[in-house]
Amino acid sequence: MLWSRAGKSTLLRVFLGLILLAIALLIMAQTFDLDDVLQAIARFPLGALSILLIASFLVSVLKGARFHILVRHVGIEISFWRTLRLFLASQAATLIPAGEAIRGALLKQATGATLGKVAGPVLGQAVYEIAAAAVIVLVASLFYPELFIPAFVAVGVLCVLIWIVLHRQAFDYLLDILANLPFVDKHFDRIKNGHEHVRHNFALLEQGGFDRHVLGAVGLSVLAQLMGGVLVLIAAHTFDVSINFFQATLVYASGALLQGVFTIIPGGLGVTEGGMSGVLHLLGINLSLALALVIIIRVAILLFPVVFGFLIFCVFDAKYMLIRKS
Repeated sequence: MLWSRAGKSTLLRVFLGLILLAIALLIMAQTFDLDDVLQAIARFPLGALSILLIASFLVSVLKGARFHILVRHVGIEISFWRTLRLFLASQAATLIPAGEAIRGALLKQATGATLGKVAGPVLGQAVYEIAAAAVIVLVASLFYPELFIPAFVAVGVLCVLIWIVLHRQAFDYLLDILANLPFVDKHFDRIKNGHEHVRHNFALLEQGGFDRHVLGAVGLSVLAQLMGGVLVLIAAHTFDVSINFFQATLVYASGALLQGVFTIIPGGLGVTEGGMSGVLHLLGINLSLALALVIIIRVAILLFPVVFGFLIFCVFDAKYMLIRKS
């Protein structure tokens, strides 16, 4: 029954994302030619695509290393390679509702840690990712004033969400509103316990300041964004699009920020493509070419980790689950 509900919710959210993508395309329909987009994608060399997939894998490795630091920060003993494998496998859940919960379940299964203890690094992973992207976009808005209002609004929404997580009364009020939902209803007490552990971790962070774990997580968050910029730069130069490294990193960070703001939609489908295309167009790129470029980029940074993660999950974790059931 739970998988049935999750499946229906996934289909609903993917459908919503596709509707938003269609709306974005309709809005831009007068400024790009679909034939030009398809022809540009068709001309993209497979050799360059393989390089993009390698760059995407390196981004995932950096994020996996950050996840390992956060896991060790809460006292969970696990090797780097096992953490990396779990993180890569968990990327298969990107298009599934409560994907972060699945990542936590994999970590809990591998280490035997409590649900409350794994909540800190799982949620911290997302917070560091979005925070690094937000800083890059805000800095870029100083050079591109057109981005200031959208960036300010997006960061404002994220700050409100983080405040709700850290503020006990606000979180409890929101949880009471959502209590009738199937997933929330079944795991009400666990969610509250996990929330308390997250608040405790943030309290320790505030008291302890920037220790080596936090500094390492911040550094890897920035490196992951920069590696994403390299990925965008490679794709752009393959399309003969003239942008510099700072602009390429801005495009990648914009996508990461939008995906964080619209986390209710799997992978930020629709909104992220429209936003990244808009940023490229702002940089002076023809919208047809910008849309083709974004589609290739999204294949590398979204579809590839999902497929690769699913294969890793099937080889390791799914086999383990079958053994336990038998």
